[in-house]
Amino acid sequence: MFEQNGDVIYGIFAALLIANVFMAILLFLGMKFFVRILNVPKFMLSPLVIVLCVVGAFGVNNQMFDAIVLLACGILGYIMIKIGFPIMPVVLGFILTPIMETNLRRGLMQTNGDILPFFTSPIAIGFYLLAVFSIAITVRKNVKKNRKANNDGRGVQL
Repeated sequence: MFEQNGDVIYGIFAALLIANVFMAILLFLGMKFFVRILNVPKFMLSPLVIVLCVVGAFGVNNQMFDAIVLLACGILGYIMIKIGFPIMPVVLGFILTPIMETNLRRGLMQTNGDILPFFTSPIAIGFYLLAVFSIAITVRKNVKKNRKANNDGRGVQL
């Protein structure tokens, strides 16, 4: 592509570079205005953000289903926050699941549908040991923190 259409590619790169320069100038000049947005009360800003998110979700595929999924996920996230459930693992799972599924399919095709190499190869065993070690360190750290909190000055610590 670079050999046959080099002028187009370099034109795109030049346009991106110019766009970045203009965006930096715009952001620098608009900094005072952008900081004022932080002073807008949440009850005024939240509906605007929600409407823009719904319009954006609808606009991607022009399907109402996407907007409904957005609202359902938003309600689910709000409920999760209220009951104290961590949201980050769910977001990571939502983002990483398609990648993991694609690579699982690729690996199963290479092994002709045999799942055993996922558990017996040296690299897999190394990653499993690393995961167990990481979990053990986290559990140990939490146990130490809980013991320290429970012994906060009462008696001798061993």
